[in-house]
Amino acid sequence: MAIKRLIYIIMCSTLFSIGVKASSPDQLGKITLRPYLFDNYGQQVNSALMTKLQQIATQNGLAGSGFDDRFIITTHLQPISIEKTNTAPSKTALRLSVVLYIGDGVSGTLFSTCEKEVRGVGNDETKAYLNAIRTISSSNPDIQTFVRRGCEQIVAYYDNISNDILTKANALAKSSKYDQAITLLLTIPSSCKAYEQAQDMIAEIGAPAIENDNLEILNKARALWSSSPTESGAAQVRSLLCDIKYPSTNVQTQTRELTTEMSAHLRQEQQNQWNMLMQESQNWHEREMKRIEGYNEREKARIESDRDQRVAAILGAAQVEAAWASRPVINYHINWW
Repeated sequence: MAIKRLIYIIMCSTLFSIGVKASSPDQLGKITLRPYLFDNYGQQVNSALMTKLQQIATQNGLAGSGFDDRFIITTHLQPISIEKTNTAPSKTALRLSVVLYIGDGVSGTLFSTCEKEVRGVGNDETKAYLNAIRTISSSNPDIQTFVRRGCEQIVAYYDNISNDILTKANALAKSSKYDQAITLLLTIPSSCKAYEQAQDMIAEIGAPAIENDNLEILNKARALWSSSPTESGAAQVRSLLCDIKYPSTNVQTQTRELTTEMSAHLRQEQQNQWNMLMQESQNWHEREMKRIEGYNEREKARIESDRDQRVAAILGAAQVEAAWASRPVINYHINWW
């Protein structure tokens, strides 16, 4: 468990370094609700509603962009009365029914509702709407209960389909579609029964993926050295080799062979300095491996470490368009009011 937590922290740190939006380092594995509006109440009112829905999600630890955006929190407004006050100058007084909804926006299944009546007064109707919306408290007990019921239904949803998710992820992995398989497994929240099994599958799937990535780095390093067998080229190769994560015995052997070959081509007066740099690189890898005692633990950490590379590749800012393509296209269909 300590190893999983270590890799989890590394993975989250990688996500934040590339600018992925998340509410906290514990975003992964948690249920998220996407604020969404189906009705158009005008730009100002829509903006206020989206802010309020976001506040409710944040208050309950459900904000952020998850690996499955099918679950939404939305609202529908119904005016009860709109009147002009007898004051000078006259203002608009509004009584408004606000109904909140949490559900599966893809299947149209409604999980939870909450209705609140609010009032607002303003110089015009828009200002009255805005002031009424501001009175909705995200910490209201009824709203808290509403969110809790919705989350319970989401957990039940994943508990019901978790076996299908695991089966599909396994099939994707066998087809070498590692990113898609891991993305699918990461949709299972930590509060679900199959969460630990999904994490174990991520570790298992990551084994060939991380080996392929490391070998790809080695191939790039060899090509770079072949095109530039100089001190400058050697420095660039060393920088590339530092990207290798938890190398297998095969990768370590090939890395050592490459660095030995490079050392043989460097001028004698630079040999000592180059050997020191190469030794630093090898020592770094050895220190990383020694942090986890025992062969089995090292192998598990090497496999699990793929999560930081796989997730970063999936959500990397430079690759976001291609990565999100592996996620299901979200088309919301509801009939809740």
